[in-house]
Amino acid sequence: MLNDMAAYWLGELAETIDDRAEPTHRMRFVGWLESFVRAIRGHARDHGLSPARTEGVRRALELAVEFTTGG
Repeated sequence: MLNDMAAYWLGELAETIDDRAEPTHRMRFVGWLESFVRAIRGHARDHGLSPARTEGVRRALELAVEFTTGG
């Protein structure tokens, strides 16, 4: 179950995912994505859980990190 911060960032991502045509939009999207990853990792840490319990979620987090770091 997502905590409030993770749910908030997921909502922000859903609203901004298509707004990446301009550099400022990409920066905003990357900021939301970084915040979402931090929220997921923080929730997992606070509850002694793995940040991703399934292969699909693990891959999604990997892609999010790759996207934000340009790797």
